[in-house]
Amino acid sequence: SALKANSLDTLLVLCMAIKQSGETDAVSMDRLISRVLLELIREGIKTKEDIIRVDFVHFLQKLVEDCGQLSGRLKDLVFLVNKEQPEVDFFENSRHVQLHRRARALVRLAGQIKENPELFTEKNLLQLLLPLGTCYLMDPAYTKQSDLVEKAISFLGTVCSVLSWQTYESYIKYYLGLFKKENVNQKQLVKITIAILNAFHFPLDISGLEEQAELTDREKEKRRRIHNTVNSALLPRLTNMLAGKAKTKAAAIAGTEASGLESDDELILRVPLAVPVVKILQLNSAAIVEQHIPGIIAKIASFLKSKALEIRESARTTLNTIMEMLGPRFIKFVIQDISGVLTRGYQVHVLTFTVHSVLHNLMEKGQLKSGDLDTSVSSLASLALQEMFGVTAEEKEVKKITGKLLEAKNTKSYDTLQITAKYISSQHILNLVQPFADKLKEFSTFKNISKIKECLRNIALGLLANESLDPMMTIMFIYALLTDNFNLVNNKPVLKKEEKVPVVQKPDSYLIAPEPKRGGSVAKHTSASSNYVIQEFGLNLLYFLLKRNEIDSKSEEHCARCEPFFPILLGFLDSAHASVIAVTLRCFIWFVKLPLESRTDDNLLELTNKVFALLKRYGGGTDCKGENQDLVLMASKLLVVLIRHVKLTQIKDDQLKVVFEYVIIDVMDPMKQTTAFGMLNAVLSRKLVHADLHGLMMKLAEMIIQTNYDRIRQAARSALMNYVTHYELKAKLGEVLDFFVAQLSYEIEEGRLAAAHTLTLLFKSISGKLNKHVEYLFVSMAPHLSNAESEDSRNAIAKAITTLLTVIDADKAANLLSSTMKWFQSENSSAQVMLATRLINVFVDALGLNILKSDMKLILKKLVVMMKSSDALVIQVLVLLQKMVRSDESNSILKNSEILDGLQTCLLHPHAWIRLLASQLLGLYLTASGKDLGLKWLTSSQTLKSVILDSFEQLKQSDSVTSELSVQVTKNLVALTKLITDIKSDDADEDSLSLEYTLKRAVKLGNNELVSTPQIVTHRTLVFNYIAAVALQMAPQIKDLLSIILTPLLREISDPSKTNAELKSHAQEVLDLVKSKFVDDETFTKTLLDVQLMLTRKRGERNAKRKQNLIKNPELAAKRKLNRAEAKKAKKMRPS
Repeated sequence: SALKANSLDTLLVLCMAIKQSGETDAVSMDRLISRVLLELIREGIKTKEDIIRVDFVHFLQKLVEDCGQLSGRLKDLVFLVNKEQPEVDFFENSRHVQLHRRARALVRLAGQIKENPELFTEKNLLQLLLPLGTCYLMDPAYTKQSDLVEKAISFLGTVCSVLSWQTYESYIKYYLGLFKKENVNQKQLVKITIAILNAFHFPLDISGLEEQAELTDREKEKRRRIHNTVNSALLPRLTNMLAGKAKTKAAAIAGTEASGLESDDELILRVPLAVPVVKILQLNSAAIVEQHIPGIIAKIASFLKSKALEIRESARTTLNTIMEMLGPRFIKFVIQDISGVLTRGYQVHVLTFTVHSVLHNLMEKGQLKSGDLDTSVSSLASLALQEMFGVTAEEKEVKKITGKLLEAKNTKSYDTLQITAKYISSQHILNLVQPFADKLKEFSTFKNISKIKECLRNIALGLLANESLDPMMTIMFIYALLTDNFNLVNNKPVLKKEEKVPVVQKPDSYLIAPEPKRGGSVAKHTSASSNYVIQEFGLNLLYFLLKRNEIDSKSEEHCARCEPFFPILLGFLDSAHASVIAVTLRCFIWFVKLPLESRTDDNLLELTNKVFALLKRYGGGTDCKGENQDLVLMASKLLVVLIRHVKLTQIKDDQLKVVFEYVIIDVMDPMKQTTAFGMLNAVLSRKLVHADLHGLMMKLAEMIIQTNYDRIRQAARSALMNYVTHYELKAKLGEVLDFFVAQLSYEIEEGRLAAAHTLTLLFKSISGKLNKHVEYLFVSMAPHLSNAESEDSRNAIAKAITTLLTVIDADKAANLLSSTMKWFQSENSSAQVMLATRLINVFVDALGLNILKSDMKLILKKLVVMMKSSDALVIQVLVLLQKMVRSDESNSILKNSEILDGLQTCLLHPHAWIRLLASQLLGLYLTASGKDLGLKWLTSSQTLKSVILDSFEQLKQSDSVTSELSVQVTKNLVALTKLITDIKSDDADEDSLSLEYTLKRAVKLGNNELVSTPQIVTHRTLVFNYIAAVALQMAPQIKDLLSIILTPLLREISDPSKTNAELKSHAQEVLDLVKSKFVDDETFTKTLLDVQLMLTRKRGERNAKRKQNLIKNPELAAKRKLNRAEAKKAKKMRPS
């Protein structure tokens, strides 16, 4: 209203007047501010109406700004005012219309108080600042402003953390008293109380208080008063609130005076109060903590009985938080307390779930260490047995129960047992295992035995993760377990109940026999049917210790402890249970590597015999599954270790035969092939000899050719190479080589490639044993160079022959070359000549050009003749010439005029491969001519012009920009163009060889394509590439010829059609490249403008001529118009 606005303006003006009066009478103005104005402001900011409260804040802000130095109470508030930056001014934000700005102001102020608790006086905090935060609490108007309320509660807690005890006590009592009055804001009230309790900052432990000489009597008395008040009044009151003994206003209205208790829905809101209560308790002595904790835990446990999931989750979260503060010392008490409350029905599911939640949370927080769960072992074991074998186990199989109860969906006992085993000491392992062993004696069904087995497996995993587990003590425990010194396996005597015999038994006088009873005879049960579970547990524990290197093979003590296990493990290999045998074999894989005295020849022989017996019984090539498969796999791995690493192992011939039978069958099984090949390689590494070994290796050779799997082929090839390298094969080596040479004609290409690759590896590995077989191998492999169907096969065979030539003696290689030269000189058979040409290629690759030195003239003479024969021969000639030229450092071949003339004739050969090979050979010549001045073939202008024209003709026949031929021809043309400047032509006509002539020929090639086939851009792209290369390497020479190369580039760039966007972009790049070579050159700019004008003029002349033809020859114009219309119509009708 206007009156309200005018009143505020008056107060603001009053602030300025007080400031002026304070200059003359500061004492009176200070008294006015302290006793009158601040008291009015204190009452004003407490009002519930926001609009009034904001005006009083504005008045306080103005008073602090103008009179902050006049009054002592206002001096510490000056820090909150900032005229230069209003966004950080506390008072400005506290009255801002945007509520998030108010919340931000409270957060900033709370941070300042935490940094400097003495920044403000307690009086100002309580009377002027705290009300600006508490005004949003317990107010229905701000219920939806959750962020602002949360920040206000946090601000209240920060302020309480710096208050004196009297003030703090009054605040906590005030808000605790509101629990009886408030009903709607119970949740917010709980948060406020938690914030105040968390701000408790007073010492409570008075033990040894008299000995603290630095404290005055008054301070000691104050501590005692705080201790008595908290423990005798505050904590009992808080505990009663948790227990529901504090009656609310709503409960009184509802008439629940008699009970004095509140509903769970109200009490669950107070459960989080237990967390700060425990915090305060921890400030006391340990005796007081242990006195009050059971009551708090019991109340939380009572909430776990609730059928509402939200209540249970809240109680469980609170319990986890409390246990984080208390630590693992109270785990036993917590388990006992909640076990006494949660006793029946669904509560048992909640019990096991909650215990797991507590343990898992402590483990995740890193608060558990080895030995913390020693006192809780028996309780946790009994809980696990109760969940898995009690009524709860049956309930977990009922979908209606698991669907409604979250805690019943999964079995948490397995994980609980693993955590327990991880954090117990070595002395309590038996206490954890024994309850399950005793329970195992009662069971005979597969289902129950499997549960016990899973429990023991999790215990083993937990023990292995136990950092303080003593390996020696664990080995002693395992030994006692396997030898049954704990009496965990054998039956305890059970006293049978004597049947009561009636005193007088009435004789059966009926004619009809009595009715048979249901069920028949009960099956007999013995604990021997489940004894293996304990044995398997002990063996698994031993295996994990060995695998994780807990047992040091270099330690005499460790080895001495392991000595007794060898005969025990040998005995377990005769077990009737495949799982026990499999784990025993796993242990033996590590045991046979230990330097034990019990690892004698007799024991190893017995072990080997038993392993072979197991392979024969459970493997034998059968397709075993499950536990049997695991057993066979472990037996095979152990056999590999015995053969490869234990030199004392003795293998008989019949046992080797079993190994070979196993290998040949299982190499094709993906699940077994790794072990089978490992076993075979172990036999080969020991050089064990058997009559069936060579036959097995020949079957592997067949597998190398026939298999479709590279992994199998690689493994089989590795085994074969091992065999050929380490064994003295003599005549059998020829059989291996004959086999693979014969497979070069295999019907499938993969087999042919595998044979060639294997021959290559064989030649490298047994180079010293090949001299007897060289001629046969060469003669047998050579024909495949011509007869092979694919190029890959020919290359693989050529590589094999190359390897053969590099590893044999020089005399042998010379003999083979002489045979090859005889084929090369054949006049009757072109096939022999072609094969010889391929073989000469191989000789050059393997031994270099020097080996042909004596026959070089004959070869070159023959090659000249062959260049005029069939295409296939010409291709081989050019390939051979390329290899010879690359190896010829003297360039003698490139100085042969007959070879060069034949090369020029091949440049325009109809066969594309010949043109490519000829272009590559020309490229080699051009490269060599730059280094060797003795190459005179292209020094004649006529010869050079002829080669250039042939190259342009090759470029004209190209149909792809990126083809190998196009790239090579372009490179050749650039090199040939550079030679033009070194030759002076005698002809003066315009057709004589010159740089201008060559550039015009290139441009003409592009123009012809533009006129004949404008939709194809291959030739123009190649011409542009040629122009760019010439500009890069010959910029000074083309300065006067810019108009020739700029004309096609500008024509393409200025083309209005958008059909060849990529070519236009390429032309622009080339133009930019040419321009970069003539920076700051007026000649380039002038030529560019002239070409542009010329193109524009020609384009205008063509358009004018086209319009004139419309008048001079109207019939032709009309016909052309109709043709365009028909073409347009046909284009529309054509399907896209």
